[in-house]
Amino acid sequence: MKSLVVLAGWFTLSASFVFGEEPVLMWFPNEKPIIELQFPTGFKAAYRKDGTCLAVGPKTVMALVAMEKVKDAAAAKSALPGFAKSFALHSLGFRDLNAQAVEDAKLPRSYDDGEAIGIKMLTGSGKNSDGEEMFVSVTAFPWNHRYFVLFAVAKPADKEQLEKERRSVLETVTDVNDD
Repeated sequence: MKSLVVLAGWFTLSASFVFGEEPVLMWFPNEKPIIELQFPTGFKAAYRKDGTCLAVGPKTVMALVAMEKVKDAAAAKSALPGFAKSFALHSLGFRDLNAQAVEDAKLPRSYDDGEAIGIKMLTGSGKNSDGEEMFVSVTAFPWNHRYFVLFAVAKPADKEQLEKERRSVLETVTDVNDD
């Protein structure tokens, strides 16, 4: 529970809150956005000072970060386990993270046209700062010649809800509309 308090505390440090009873539309990265995505109804989202987009829902916490210096699928696959563990320990307040092997998948899309986008997925579990077991899903996806990583965290009993919400966020990823 302490880690959820820490995550909620990040919201008070951020000057950029987005609340609502509607889905939350966010642009990422905050400084020079190249993607937009939507968090489900009930989520609250904000940018942290380090540039992370943090979204807290009723049962799921998500974080979107850029994976710097990774330019292709092979590099993403080899870097993802270390990147995920480092981010979980340092930014999400985990005590440990036990991850499975990186798997190849396709980016879920809410439309049928267009080419499928290859992604890298990693799942696992770890203990949060209170020692509670948490399920973690980590998705690395390419966009505009860069890689981004969506972390989704929930209690093991809420794994199905986490997967539903993670998928719904990934379905909404699109280019920023400059209109």
